[in-house]
Amino acid sequence: MTAFSRLPFALRLGTMLLVSGLFLAACESSEERAAKHHKSALELIEKGDLDRALVELRNVFRLDATNVAARRDFARTLRTMGRRDQAFAQYLRLAEQIPNDLEALTALSTLALDAQDWKTLRLYGPRLMTVAPDDPQSFLIDLNLRYLDAVEADDPVRRRAVAAEAQEKLTAQAAPEPDRLSLYRILVDAAVRDRDTPAALAALDQAITLDPENRVLWNTRLSLLIEAQRLDEVEALLKEMRTRFPTDDELTATLLRFYVVRGQPDRAEAFLREVIAVEADPARKQDLQAVLVRFLSDTKGRPAALAEVDALLAAMAPAADAATDAGTGLSAATLFRVVRAGLMFDEGARDVAIADMEALLQQATPSVETRRIKVALSRMLIAVDNPVGARRLVEEVLAEDATEVEALRMKAVWLIDEDKADEAIGLLRQALDQNSQDVQALTISAAAHARNGNRDLARDFLSLAVEASNAAPEPSLRYAAALLEDERLLPAEDVLVRALRQAPGNAELLTRLGQLYVQMKDWPRTEQVEQTLRRSGDPEQIRTADGLRAGRLIAQGRTADSITFLEGLATDNAGDASARIALMQARLTQGDVPGALNTAEDAVTALPDNVGLRLSLAAVRVISGDLTGAETIYRDALAADPALVRAWLELIRLKEMQGDSAAARTVLTDARAVLPEVPDFLWAEAGYQERDGNIEGAIAIYEDLYAKNPDSPIIANNLASLLSTWRDDPGSLDRAWTVARRLRGATVAPFQDTYGWIAYRRGQLDEALTHLEPAAAALAQDAVVQYHLGMVYAGLERPEDALRQLRKALDVAGPADTRPQIANARAEITRLEALIPPPVKP
Repeated sequence: MTAFSRLPFALRLGTMLLVSGLFLAACESSEERAAKHHKSALELIEKGDLDRALVELRNVFRLDATNVAARRDFARTLRTMGRRDQAFAQYLRLAEQIPNDLEALTALSTLALDAQDWKTLRLYGPRLMTVAPDDPQSFLIDLNLRYLDAVEADDPVRRRAVAAEAQEKLTAQAAPEPDRLSLYRILVDAAVRDRDTPAALAALDQAITLDPENRVLWNTRLSLLIEAQRLDEVEALLKEMRTRFPTDDELTATLLRFYVVRGQPDRAEAFLREVIAVEADPARKQDLQAVLVRFLSDTKGRPAALAEVDALLAAMAPAADAATDAGTGLSAATLFRVVRAGLMFDEGARDVAIADMEALLQQATPSVETRRIKVALSRMLIAVDNPVGARRLVEEVLAEDATEVEALRMKAVWLIDEDKADEAIGLLRQALDQNSQDVQALTISAAAHARNGNRDLARDFLSLAVEASNAAPEPSLRYAAALLEDERLLPAEDVLVRALRQAPGNAELLTRLGQLYVQMKDWPRTEQVEQTLRRSGDPEQIRTADGLRAGRLIAQGRTADSITFLEGLATDNAGDASARIALMQARLTQGDVPGALNTAEDAVTALPDNVGLRLSLAAVRVISGDLTGAETIYRDALAADPALVRAWLELIRLKEMQGDSAAARTVLTDARAVLPEVPDFLWAEAGYQERDGNIEGAIAIYEDLYAKNPDSPIIANNLASLLSTWRDDPGSLDRAWTVARRLRGATVAPFQDTYGWIAYRRGQLDEALTHLEPAAAALAQDAVVQYHLGMVYAGLERPEDALRQLRKALDVAGPADTRPQIANARAEITRLEALIPPPVKP
């Protein structure tokens, strides 16, 4: 008898029914089971239970990934729930399955328009207009694309005509409410471009009424009021925005900057204290109190900030003791002791501050707060040159909580320095998953992508940091610098102008904008920036304005006027060395070496204790041909102060100019005896090692320099160049590639050559070609660069081009050149000539 037959009949019957049910279920097709899940999802949607409906729809896709009806319902549900990015992804898959699907094309175009994603709108908008030309949405897409075309073509007539169409549609009340928002956006942009502030503000009011939670609209209104200098309205709007967006701490920071820029720090402090007084959330109150302490430190100095912290601690002490005794972790009072330690550290009491932090950690149980303290302590340890201790603390934090944002950011920075940019990007994604508006994480992400050579992505992240910071000065300056590297002058101007709207009078922004206008030869706006700097009354800003004016006059070809202006400055500011140095430089630009020499000698006579002026006099003497006089000045300066790096370097250059390399090496040896770790001296030593043929010695020095300065593209270039040029092993080539990735897409010819040659050695011939052709054109007298390009042509099976380029390399090198690259060029020419048949004689 089987074990089954010994069971009671009822149990056997139940078991048989169960097996039968399983068998029947197994007989159902995956399509049938998918249909059941889809039906269940529709019922849940009908009941409004959207989260469970999404689960059922995902079950459909596990069984039938191409189910169009379920995909459509999934996208609709996500959109209903406000998950626009996820809905967009689902409509994108739907459009891939059915290219002309009206709903998918409408949704993709509309979502792109809402997000002002013009690239996506240009992709799907025309397809929608083809499929459904009479659809109201097609009209709206067409209107926006025509407006965009007019803006990009810088055609104000066409732009205004499209804006008039948008106004007509609104006046006729012919557009549904969601479409009206897009029409008002066109009117706002058109009015801003025409500098019609009242019209722009009126259109914005209507747009904000339609979409009151749209932060971009509020920011635009804020920018317009700042630009119009309607400062009382700016203050009122910032306060209204704080009420509308209560969790946005950046608005508090913006309002504080607004008061400070207007010269009202006391009003800023009063505002912050009012906000703290009415804040009901203890955690937010604590954060705001910390902001107040930082504000006092910035505006009144650290003693005032310390006094504030001491007052807070006195008020919190009883509660703090109770919290600690109860074992609930760190109290607010303990956290302000951390703030106090930070202030003490900044005041110079570093050992005391570190000891206080360590004592706090010993008393506390692990918690969110202790992890924050460890991160703060790790920053202190970095400042006192204890990176090992700092990293240990950060790793402890991440072992306890792998999502701790500041620890993730710190580790990402270290990984970038170690050329592990991909790992850093992974950590930064975790940080941004928690807060996509984290300005620091966005900025570090830009650095990671730049290290990988992804320049476009790096710029994108810098742009996102500007947006997240509400165009704060530091992120804006960083993004503008990246744009200027690619000579994108107008976008850089837009970034700086927008930042100035948020922080009018910011000296750094004004200075960079003025320099940009000189570069653009926009003289009226250069003068406008000069006048703004002068109105500040700040001596440093006035000096900057003077520099802008002198630079403008020289750029205009008005050298004589610039010299007259600088002579006046030197006379009016007798104790200002910078005006005298600028006058020297202007005379040299004009070719007036004797005049520059007289200016330098008069300056030293007037200010004999100014070392910079004496070194400038030596430099002018070198230009005038008085090398002996210059050497005397350099040696006298070094006798008085052996730590003058500039004097050592100039003396080395002078000896090289005299053709005495042995003496130059002796000066370098003396310099390194005094200052052994100065990067400029190590750089010079590497150059001499390379010249002597000691390539391994040069590589060792560059490796040391790179470890200390991993962000330097010049050091990275030189190290990668030596590794890829003089070593043949795969490990060195991989190392060269890791170091040189940041040079991808560079416009500097030596960088293009280094990256291009490494790409060639890695078999990436097309990539090599795009870098080496411009490098060879720019470095026409560098035989090795010509050789590199010739070898790429040979690899691409372009023998005629390769022969021409390799012969050029030999012509530049000359017959006496014995470098291995030139020998390889000769051998390659012989090989290629054997492959190309001689021309047929007629």
